Amino acid sequence: MPFLALSDQLNCFLKKTSSALIVCGYSFNDEHINDTITNALISNPSALVITLLYGNIEYYPKSIEIANRRHNLIIWAENEAIIGTHRGKWRKANDINYEFEEFIEEENEKIYFKMGDFITFSNYLRSLIGRSSEEI
Repeated sequence: MPFLALSDQLNCFLKKTSSALIVCGYSFNDEHINDTITNALISNPSALVITLLYGNIEYYPKSIEIANRRHNLIIWAENEAIIGTHRGKWRKANDINYEFEEFIEEENEKIYFKMGDFITFSNYLRSLIGRSSEEI
């Protein structure tokens, strides 16, 4: 019963106009949760789910499959992203001043987005509230 109640709450939230959900640490290996997310995104095209994945996008074939079909499921993995069903590697734009460079790593001309790592994501959230790690 607790799963059904939580699943129903997730479904209700995602069906609200212009709802946005950021998910960190979900592997897309649970078909029940996948169905809840997918069905809600189908019924509400204004909803958005951004998923932060740890490591290489290839570790998450189910997320790739779903994001290729749903324009409102955004996947951000370490090496690639799928945004609006378009898949691509990370790159820096030459004319943008990056405020969040601590969440990006460069190696051999490749860009790695580190926000799917819980520690990096936690540091980002901490930066939003203005606390340093020394204060905690």
